[in-house]
Amino acid sequence: MWLKLYTAEDNNPDVGGFTHRAAVPGADGLGDFLASDVNADWFGLGSCAGCDALGYRDDDGDPWSGDFDQPGKFNRQGSGGTLRLTADLPTFTLTAVTDWSELDKSYGEDSDGSPNPLYFFESTQDSTQWSQEIRINGERDALNWTAGLYYLSIDGDYSSRFASPLFDADQLNLFALETTSWAVFGQLEFDLNADWRVIAGLRWTEDDKDYSFDPMCTGTGCIGFFVFPGSGTVSDIGGFNSTTVGPLASQDDGDWAGKLQLEWHNDALLVYGGISRGYKAGGFNAPVDALLLPSEMVYSSEKLTNYEIGFKSSLADNAVRLNGAVFYYDYDDKQTFTFSGLTSSLLNRPAEASGIEIELAARPGPGWDIVLGLATLDATVDDVPLPSGSSAQQEAAQAPDLTINGVLRKSWQLAGGTLTATIDGAYVAAQYFNTINHRTSRSESYTLLNGELGFSGTDDRWSAGVFVNNLTDEPAVTYAIDVSGSGYALQSHVPPRWAGIRFRYNWR
Repeated sequence: MWLKLYTAEDNNPDVGGFTHRAAVPGADGLGDFLASDVNADWFGLGSCAGCDALGYRDDDGDPWSGDFDQPGKFNRQGSGGTLRLTADLPTFTLTAVTDWSELDKSYGEDSDGSPNPLYFFESTQDSTQWSQEIRINGERDALNWTAGLYYLSIDGDYSSRFASPLFDADQLNLFALETTSWAVFGQLEFDLNADWRVIAGLRWTEDDKDYSFDPMCTGTGCIGFFVFPGSGTVSDIGGFNSTTVGPLASQDDGDWAGKLQLEWHNDALLVYGGISRGYKAGGFNAPVDALLLPSEMVYSSEKLTNYEIGFKSSLADNAVRLNGAVFYYDYDDKQTFTFSGLTSSLLNRPAEASGIEIELAARPGPGWDIVLGLATLDATVDDVPLPSGSSAQQEAAQAPDLTINGVLRKSWQLAGGTLTATIDGAYVAAQYFNTINHRTSRSESYTLLNGELGFSGTDDRWSAGVFVNNLTDEPAVTYAIDVSGSGYALQSHVPPRWAGIRFRYNWR
């Protein structure tokens, strides 16, 4: 028997710290930054050079500070547990895993990142989930096998609030989602001979979801801002639930996933090639402005077929490990995230991706460890709707075409334990954070470096260290949002250079 219980709590007011930059819609309605010497003369009301529609310009040059009229907030409480029971029976091993968790979370941010009372966003989540897996596995001669059942239940109540004090419009959405999922699965691994192995697996999953989304707007500015009479949006028809849209508020999805792989191996090398199919259930959108049509509130399941070949090798008497893979992803109805105007949603689009992954780990001498990794990615989504009403192929969100990571570590054995110095870093190429490729939702390439000096006791029961993250104080953009229709765009950055002390003790 193995039991794990946990509880955690966060209370952090330092969130929602966006950098505000003036932006205007460009070609095809795609947002672009406003040059610092250009006055957009917003709506014929005037402004100033490089300023947003309300005459604000963040020109202090510090990406980690801003002028906010609303403080951010982030409160989260979570608890849960996992129980695993195992029984060794004459012909197989029986394993039962029960998992339970609860989460209570609230978040708030100044959504315009300026001193003006333009937009403010809040959200809450109160959810409970539990799952049960029962599986059996065994082996006989050249065959290893696994089979099992899985059940998942999630019950969540949520809210989102998007307010504009400037326009006296306050949109509050209350929504709930009940999810029930079950699956049956099995996998066989068969040694054809001493060098060759075939792996085959199959899984069937059923997902049932019931959803309700109830928007409410208060204030004199609701009409024409969040509510458009006669438009047919969920804010116009009184919500998205079984009363207003009938069976559209429920989904019943079922599909299969599988894997077929052939391997060749010896003592130092494994070469494999295979095809796998994945499945992700459909779901429902929850736009903060409630300005989607009922048909747009629903997105379908996603299917992915992955073709992959690769190798894993151990060289120089296990002092060097070199792994590599080449893959091609073919998506059917990829669940694609888009943010346009003030509306965020998932929609289904055809997509594909391909890439190469290489990893090298070496121990060139006593106490030395070197790890290097490289990955390339070419990921595109077809028929993406643009703000202008046209559609085009776009780069997938959060899909940089090159990432490189590395770790350099040196250890010294001392009388009382081990002293270790570590430098690690990562290079990330430019990427978009929205499938609609606004210039304003793009981050340039960046490199992050971290360092640590640590010491651990001879029995490995305790360790301590000092660390410095973001050694070069790199202002790397980790997220970006285009709101150019309202005259600005937002960028979020990694924390600036910071240092800390860690200590760990194991009571085993």
